[in-house]
Amino acid sequence: MKKILYFLPMLVLGIMSSCEPNTPIVPENPTLYTITIEPISVDVQKGTTYQLEATITPDTTATVIWTSSDESVATVDESGLLTAIAEGATTIIASGDGLVSDTCVITVIVPYFITIQPDTIEMYTGTTYQLLATITPEKNAIVFWSSSDAKVASVNNYSGLVTAIGEGFTTIIASARGVVSDTCVVYVKELAASKPYPRKFLIEHFTTEQCGYCPGGMYSIVDHIENATTPYIWVSHHYGYGTDEYTIADNEKIGQVVGVSGAPNMAHNRTLQEEGLVFHPGYLPEMTIKDETMSYASIEIEHTFDQNTRQLDITVSGEMDIKIDAEMLLTVLIKENRLVGKQADYVYSWQTATWKEFMHTRVVRDVITDALGDVIQVKDKKYSHKLTYTINQNWVPGNCCIVAYLTPLAQKPIINAEQAPLIVGTTGGEQYVPYGITEGKGPSLSLKFDAVNVTQENDSQLEIQMISNQTIQTAYGASQPVAILYLNTNATTLQEGTYPIQDDNATGTITAGYRIDEETSFGGSLITYAVSSYLNQGKLACAHIWRMNEGEMVVDAAGNITLNIKTYGGTTVAGSYTASSASYLPKINKATELKQLVDITKGLKK
Repeated sequence: MKKILYFLPMLVLGIMSSCEPNTPIVPENPTLYTITIEPISVDVQKGTTYQLEATITPDTTATVIWTSSDESVATVDESGLLTAIAEGATTIIASGDGLVSDTCVITVIVPYFITIQPDTIEMYTGTTYQLLATITPEKNAIVFWSSSDAKVASVNNYSGLVTAIGEGFTTIIASARGVVSDTCVVYVKELAASKPYPRKFLIEHFTTEQCGYCPGGMYSIVDHIENATTPYIWVSHHYGYGTDEYTIADNEKIGQVVGVSGAPNMAHNRTLQEEGLVFHPGYLPEMTIKDETMSYASIEIEHTFDQNTRQLDITVSGEMDIKIDAEMLLTVLIKENRLVGKQADYVYSWQTATWKEFMHTRVVRDVITDALGDVIQVKDKKYSHKLTYTINQNWVPGNCCIVAYLTPLAQKPIINAEQAPLIVGTTGGEQYVPYGITEGKGPSLSLKFDAVNVTQENDSQLEIQMISNQTIQTAYGASQPVAILYLNTNATTLQEGTYPIQDDNATGTITAGYRIDEETSFGGSLITYAVSSYLNQGKLACAHIWRMNEGEMVVDAAGNITLNIKTYGGTTVAGSYTASSASYLPKINKATELKQLVDITKGLKK
């Protein structure tokens, strides 16, 4: 009887267990059941939710437990719904009894948004427009641009430069990873019927006094213009590398439209060239300009200027051979030439040099219209715009010019440009080639040197120093011009022959150069500088600068030296120098320590 009582609970227990609902039986080897989370990693914007999914293999109804390694970044509820709280990263873990866990890395990002300004633009066929995308908050993300209809307008995938191709409209889209896209609708109209008007090209130069490379950029522009067959108008905005005494607010507005981010920089009619829409002026002399030489718009400037009241009345008018009545932008500005100021220059020296006097030219003094242009109406193929302005008392009217140019509403490209001197009958100060600082030293100058010193610079180079008896007035006082040429040759003697002056270091040629101090020199430019105490102190005392086009030095058997140099600006530097004896010619060698081989001044003394 006791035995029956003993086993009865066990029997009842077994019956109770068999009556419970079906429950998954975990095998002895629980690793056969694994959890997989999809996806394994995901970026989620702050303040949003994301549903994570977990799959158990083989199928089982086991309970999945969700946890976050950093709940300050993101939390997860029992269903796997993630809530992004703060920027950062956390690991989400899916686990359960008898189940192998899995993880998902969550990166919470602050919501960034792309904004395109403007959201709509109107363009004419053949024009371009630079769209800009702003990411808020600021983020380093690559923006990818696309067009919904490239037959209407195409867009550079990475720069956002839109080119209008055919009539119609298209949507330009800017997008980036983790950033909400934005759009701009572009309407394109057919504009030009023909191009019957001669076109003047506009160079917009960006420079400042603090920019040490800017003098080199200026020389490059001059070299290009002096050899160009097309007419040019040049304006200089003192913007791009700090500011100086010539900087005005309008410089920055124009620079931002063009896309300037440094100096020296320039734009050529605001059209895309081989080097880009904005490029270093140093590329200009070697570039093939793509702009057409005819325009569908003409520009005429009529004005009166009262020198007593300094009031300027301007009428800018013209014709446009276009198919429709349209709106355009007209920009009118005043520029001044021959402004003497300081200028940093470390292009041609191993150390920074500052010019005490530098001739700044084509300086934009003020924009009379809005900086980006006044909207004008073109009706029946004609337009006219009147302006009144008072010239600043500190400006020299005889050195000022009025510049006018037309652009589409997109502000690019420049359709045509024109300029007129403020004082009728003058050149507005532009007859001076901007190579230096000395007044009255224009490109017609013919300078003859009266003395020549030849010294041995090193084993393979001779220094030929020429001195003129002329006196030049500079900021450093009355000084004599000096030119220095370096003869690069592996020969041990200065032999009879013709030595072409070139901008290279080939054997037997002359590389023209100048000296700023006793340690630095530069080949490629012939510069006469003022001999003064400032030079001895290592300061640049420049009187006039030329860039050479061609030249040669001839040495005959008697030691006669004939020099003939032509510059891009038309200046001629020439002279014949006769030695009293040719005995020095075969004696120049590496072992000879000669400080001065020939010193000829008037009486031709050895």
